[in-house]
Amino acid sequence: MKSKSYTNLVVIISLFLAYLLAIVPLPDWAMNWRPQWVLMFVFYWTMALPYR
Repeated sequence: MKSKSYTNLVVIISLFLAYLLAIVPLPDWAMNWRPQWVLMFVFYWTMALPYR
């Protein structure tokens, strides 16, 4: 079984990665299709670890 601190570290690192992806510049034609990375990561972790 994974330790709680390891799981928390993975969540924090993935959210940091989501913030980095959110600030990466995209060309003008792709701005309309930019995903909301942080929101998608939060939804994922909420579904993956519902009791944390």
